[in-house]
Amino acid sequence: LGYPPRASLKEVLRATELAWRDADAFYYLGRLYFSADNAPGALGAFQKAVELDPLSVKAHTQMGQTYEVLGRMADAEKAYLQAIELDRKQVKKSGWPYYSIGLLCWNNGRKEESVAYFREAIARNPGLSEAKIKLAVALSNQKPEEARHLLEEVVRADAGNAEGHYRLALLLSKSGKQQEAAEQFALFEKCRKP
Repeated sequence: LGYPPRASLKEVLRATELAWRDADAFYYLGRLYFSADNAPGALGAFQKAVELDPLSVKAHTQMGQTYEVLGRMADAEKAYLQAIELDRKQVKKSGWPYYSIGLLCWNNGRKEESVAYFREAIARNPGLSEAKIKLAVALSNQKPEEARHLLEEVVRADAGNAEGHYRLALLLSKSGKQQEAAEQFALFEKCRKP
């Protein structure tokens, strides 16, 4: 079964009835529940997806994010670590479980661990701008040149990345490069406008 990116909840629920052994059907159901702020529904769907496909990196990662929303940080970390373990055995690598656990560590004061996970996320997916931005924020005081390089990569790859321009503007301003900072703030404002 293929699942259109804009499938309705009703359509995906029907798919889980028809294809009750299809892990992807439950994964997409979990994504829809998660997007609708129904974390308990999302968790149940992701757990079913993992039951049907225990090797699914994406289902374990999403389950971790759902645990975080539910305030179950130990379970979230366990799910992310499971996703990472599975990812190491995959041919096609994913940066998302590393990025997700990096955020968890960052938000819980474990800054050094978060840096290592953000670096690993980028190594697995060099286009993962979210990880580059978070790594740049983490490095902005100790390694401002590396942070600048990361942010410049982000805005070069995606000129419409508002957060990339904003973070780069802050970094440039902090290092006394006011003209360059002003240019980045202007680009940030331009990106924010609908």
